[in-house]
Amino acid sequence: MEDRVRAVLFFEESSVNSVPYVQQLIKREQGNVAVVGGKSHQYFYAMRHSGKGILGMAVCGENVTAASVAISWAVEEEDVTRHAMSKFLKFYDPNKTSVAFFITCIGRPYVEEDDEADQNHCGPAYEVKMFRKMYPTTPVFGAFVYGETCFEFLPHPPGSVEWQLQQEKNKKMLAMSTNSLSNVIEFSYSTCILFLQFE
Repeated sequence: MEDRVRAVLFFEESSVNSVPYVQQLIKREQGNVAVVGGKSHQYFYAMRHSGKGILGMAVCGENVTAASVAISWAVEEEDVTRHAMSKFLKFYDPNKTSVAFFITCIGRPYVEEDDEADQNHCGPAYEVKMFRKMYPTTPVFGAFVYGETCFEFLPHPPGSVEWQLQQEKNKKMLAMSTNSLSNVIEFSYSTCILFLQFE
């Protein structure tokens, strides 16, 4: 029996539409998969091949816990950012190996000075600083992109109220058309986070 896909991290060219592929993945895993991706600059691909496509990685295995959240520019406030990041605390174990990937829109403000970042409560610098305080043992990798994709998923315990609510949400998303799904999983001027933890 093949391992279930726990998470997918990908980069695509600006001319590629990854939504149909993500939709098939979501259906295959019944919505129980964390997906984060972004549209990268064309030169990212130019040195590798002349075709158009998607590059990325899939993470499988029963020893993997994966989660994904999006922080939208439309609700860029300290409390909202903290709430989004705190969702990982439900399963975070500082004694286990973990890693986080930040996919951030290149159009978002980047504030280098810590005091300015704290004052503005926004942007990649502030988000990473907040994340490092909450998850001090988790290394962070990131990339700036031209458009973000995130299928939000949290690994709630099966049978819990949160798990049941997530399953209901998954059913609705599985029934969506490709165009409707794109309105839910594609973002602009946002930060999408993929969190992985290993037993």
